[in-house]
Amino acid sequence: MNNETLTLEDIKRIFREMQIEELNDVTIEGDLEIEAEPSASGVTPEILRSVAVANEVGQLLEHLSNLLQV
Repeated sequence: MNNETLTLEDIKRIFREMQIEELNDVTIEGDLEIEAEPSASGVTPEILRSVAVANEVGQLLEHLSNLLQV
């Protein structure tokens, strides 16, 4: 798929159509973006900012870990 955007509903529909019930040892490669509207399911802008900061901290820790292993 060339930069095609799929929603979770699209993926669920595809799996249903292909009669896939379970996935084992699956690797997802490439960029994965999750978008949520601030009003959806009680998600507030503060929660979205917290998730973004946590993601950046995780990436920073991974980079530091890689540096220490050298």
